Amino acid sequence: MSDHEHITTTSDTYKNQINGLMTITEAINENASISQLFDIYKAAIQRHYQPSDITLCINTVEGMKVYSSDPTKSWKEYAPVYHKFGKQKSKYLRSHNGEVFIPVYHKNHLIALVHLNDMDYWDKEELDFLKTITNFVAIAIENKRLFKQRIDQENYRTQLGLARQIQHSLMPHHFADSRELEFKTLYIPHSEIGGDYFDFFHIKNSHVSIFCIADVAGKGIPAALLMANLQASLRRLSINFTDLKYLLSGLNKAVFESTKGDRLVTIFLAAYDVVKNELQYINAGHPYPILQTKNQGSRFLKNGTTPIGISETLPEVSVGTEIIQDETVIFAYTDGLEELRNSHGHMMGHQKILTTLHKMPFGEIELITEEIEGFIEKFKENEPIGDDITVLLCKIKPDGIVQ
Repeated sequence: MSDHEHITTTSDTYKNQINGLMTITEAINENASISQLFDIYKAAIQRHYQPSDITLCINTVEGMKVYSSDPTKSWKEYAPVYHKFGKQKSKYLRSHNGEVFIPVYHKNHLIALVHLNDMDYWDKEELDFLKTITNFVAIAIENKRLFKQRIDQENYRTQLGLARQIQHSLMPHHFADSRELEFKTLYIPHSEIGGDYFDFFHIKNSHVSIFCIADVAGKGIPAALLMANLQASLRRLSINFTDLKYLLSGLNKAVFESTKGDRLVTIFLAAYDVVKNELQYINAGHPYPILQTKNQGSRFLKNGTTPIGISETLPEVSVGTEIIQDETVIFAYTDGLEELRNSHGHMMGHQKILTTLHKMPFGEIELITEEIEGFIEKFKENEPIGDDITVLLCKIKPDGIVQ
C-alpha cells in the first residue's frame, strides 16, 4: 500500500468513525429507545470491524438487560463475567480467539459490558475508538435510566404527598368529647404512608357513640385509599345503626368488594350507650385493647372475630359487653407499638405495654399520652420505627359519677 493509499484509508476510517458518532448523537437527541440505540451502535461496529456477533449487557430501569445480534444470548450467560469486571475495573479484555470485552464504568460502578466475537483485527487506536463509541452509547442509556428513575421518584413523592394529605384529612384532629366520653390520641408516622385509622362520632338522634381504631395491611397509596374507603363506609353504615354485628358485616363487605380479598383490615370497633352505661365491642383481629378501672384492675378486650376483608362473609362473631359502673379507661393501639424494637432487637410486646400502663396515674389520659410518647422514645433508643404507631385512649365516665 502506498503512502497516499494509507492516508486515504486512514482518512476514510476517521470519517466513518465521526459519522458513526454523529448518527448516535442524533439518535440520543431524538430520544431514541435503548433498542434503537443498540441497533445504530451495532451497525457502526459491524461496518468497521465485522464481528460475528455483538452483545451489550446494560443496566436499565427494569434491571439488567442483554441486547445482542445473537438472539440466544442471555443475562444468565453473561452475569459471571459482568460481575468479574465489576470487581476488577479493567479497561478492556481481548483474547487470542478474537474476543473483545469492553466494560463501561460510571462513577466507579460498572454500568455496561460489550462482548464482540471473532474480530478480524484490532490495534490500540481501533480499541480506543471502540471504547469511545461504547462509552458514548452506554452513558446515554445510563442517563436515560437515571432520568426515568428521577421522574419515577418525583411521581412517587407526589403520590406520597397526596396519600399523606388523604391520611391527614381522615384522622380526626380533635374529638368532640361528651360529658361521658373523653379521648386522647397519639400518632407517630412511619417514613412511608401506612394504614392506621381511628375515629369517634355520635350517632344522630340516639344515645350511642361509635369509636374505633384500625390498621389497613400494607403501605403507600393503596393503604391510604383503603383507609379512606373504610372511613366512608363506617360513617355511611352508622347512619342507621342497629347493632355492631351488622355494622362490622357491612364494613367487611365494603373492604372485600374493594380489594377482592387481597388486603385485610384489623379493627377494634366499639359502641357506647350513654343511657345504659353499656359498652359493646368487637375485636376483629386487632391487638387486644386494655380496659382499666381504678378498683378492678385491667383486662384485655378479646371478644371478636377475624380481620375484615379476607372473605365476603365473616365467620362467627362474638360481641363483647361491659357494663360501665366506674370511671374506665380503654387503651387501644395498632401493632406498630407492640412490634417496636430497641437496639438489642427486643420487641415491646403487649405485656410490657400493660406493665407500663399500670405505672401511670389512672384516668389521666392526657398525661398517659405524653408519658407513653416519652416511653416509646426511650425504649427504641434512636432505632427507626418499623410501622406507624397509633394509640387511642378513651375515658368513660358513666352517668352518675360525671365530674
